[in-house]
Amino acid sequence: MAIVRRDLAMTLIEATRKKAAFLEHMCNILELGNVVVRCERAERLAHQPAFRSAFDIVVSRAAAPLLVAVELCLPLCRLGGVTVYVKGPAVDAELSAAGDHIERLGGRVESTRTCFAPGGTRRTVIVLVRKHAPTPDEFPLSARERRVVHLALRDDRRVTTSSVGENDDRRVVVHPSEWRRGARPPGAPEDIDEDDSGDV
Repeated sequence: MAIVRRDLAMTLIEATRKKAAFLEHMCNILELGNVVVRCERAERLAHQPAFRSAFDIVVSRAAAPLLVAVELCLPLCRLGGVTVYVKGPAVDAELSAAGDHIERLGGRVESTRTCFAPGGTRRTVIVLVRKHAPTPDEFPLSARERRVVHLALRDDRRVTTSSVGENDDRRVVVHPSEWRRGARPPGAPEDIDEDDSGDV
């Protein structure tokens, strides 16, 4: 996109240092003066005032399931802006799982567009989510917090403040607003990896 639209300012977010260095190298070779590479996790960047609600369009490709991707992208998007997700054949299931969370984050699915590569049969679906309301301040959650909540959401279990600390089959049902950022929720699994989630 940056090659075709050199009139647009673009920020690439990549958490892995080697990958970020490669992106910077390619931008230099291609003389893409309209691109800035940020070596940072999206969930941390979105809590920095300079980046929160700062972008007109946020695009996620092959970063994470939609349930996670919307939480990483919507906080970065300005009110009225659009987030775009490139998904594969499992998009219907992902949309179903993420529907309530999209609304919780201030988003609304505006459209889906199906594409096929020339001569190919694999379906690619572009999901457009418009940000119609501010994202609550606690989002995006840290990787640790997010994994606990999404395990509950994935299993269609209700996320409530009244069930804080309930532990059933190593899953915790707890509303994120009850958590202190950076602390392990009561009863949460001990073995959750801080860096187990995707990047934008």
